[in-house]
Amino acid sequence: MPLMRRTAAAILATAALCLALPWGVMVAMVAYSTVLNGNNAGAELRLGEMLNWAALFQIFWALRAGWLLYRNLRRRKFAQAS
Repeated sequence: MPLMRRTAAAILATAALCLALPWGVMVAMVAYSTVLNGNNAGAELRLGEMLNWAALFQIFWALRAGWLLYRNLRRRKFAQAS
């Protein structure tokens, strides 16, 4: 039974990080753009600008994950299966 709980938790975490988080960031950016530009009808962010921010966000987290992996491997700190 614990394996099923871990699998369900992994699926939910993946859905949250890969679906909900980017959607939330996009909504926040559109809201921020509307606040900056007033309530104009044409105040939406352009798709290219949103993709640039999304790429920077992904690059940042990839570099962070790579650094943590490198640090753990240098310390010989491996995950232990329980």
